[in-house]
Amino acid sequence: MTAARTKAAQLRGVFVGAISGVTAVAGHGLGGAHLPGSAAVLLVVLCSAVAGAAASAAVVRRVPIVVACLLLGQVLGHLLLGVASEHAHATQWSAAMVCAHLCAALCAAALICTAERLFAAVAVAVWRLVLVLVALRDSAHRRPILTRWGVAALAARPDVGCGRVTRGPPALAAA
Repeated sequence: MTAARTKAAQLRGVFVGAISGVTAVAGHGLGGAHLPGSAAVLLVVLCSAVAGAAASAAVVRRVPIVVACLLLGQVLGHLLLGVASEHAHATQWSAAMVCAHLCAALCAAALICTAERLFAAVAVAVWRLVLVLVALRDSAHRRPILTRWGVAALAARPDVGCGRVTRGPPALAAA
């Protein structure tokens, strides 16, 4: 796995965890519950971290698996918020709520997977550009090769096989 793909997988985990927590709290709030306390928020953060760690595994690179990780985080967070707030809505799952969680997970997974591919492509392109710029910078700062010839035309002329060499007796020697 390349460095770009490793970083993209880590970012995928971060986004899955964050979106899982946000949608769990949003679904809980839209269900009519009060704002969660600090203990409930800590439980949601832990559930989101579990979902993010599952999503950042190297094997996870497909949309259905990212959707499953998002739904896992949402359901765990939603259940824990319901239990922590002593709210009766934790056991009631309406069709509208399930559809809302599913739509949020599908849209988020599509965006996360698209962003992951784009991040990897952009990271590779930027890395190649950096390598080209470093190579150009190094070639611009090299010292010129000094020749031992006084005249550049003599240094550029080939010595072998042309018949006009600069060393040896003249071709037509007077006898």
